Amino acid sequence: TTGLGMLIMGVMGMLMFLAAPVVFRFLTIDPQVQQVGVAAFRIQLCVEALYGASIVATGALRGVGDTVRPFFINLISMWGVRLPLAFILTKSYGLKGAWIAMAIEISARGLLFLARLARGKWLEVIPLSASNAAHD
Repeated sequence: TTGLGMLIMGVMGMLMFLAAPVVFRFLTIDPQVQQVGVAAFRIQLCVEALYGASIVATGALRGVGDTVRPFFINLISMWGVRLPLAFILTKSYGLKGAWIAMAIEISARGLLFLARLARGKWLEVIPLSASNAAHD
């Protein structure tokens, strides 16, 4: 399922990468805003497949009862990677730096979730409802 999510998000990301100028022409008539918007949007679109991995894997892990690790992966990734990196990169690159920071963080988060799935440790998690049933 995670692979399928990555495939769909990756293909849609490629299509949106190509369509970005057209999309921004609908959003604003200002050519400078269009140019900046397309550039920022395309940075994010380069990591859509890994964004798909993080979204689907998070849901899958939560579905099998593995809620603590996904919570900490998301928390540390966003607060420990995205925000400090955005703070650093915006000083030199402005808006583009913020989007680069987000793309790096999304990539790292996607890879962490893929690693979590690949290791199989989530198979050892017993959902709360199953552990309660065993004690009844």
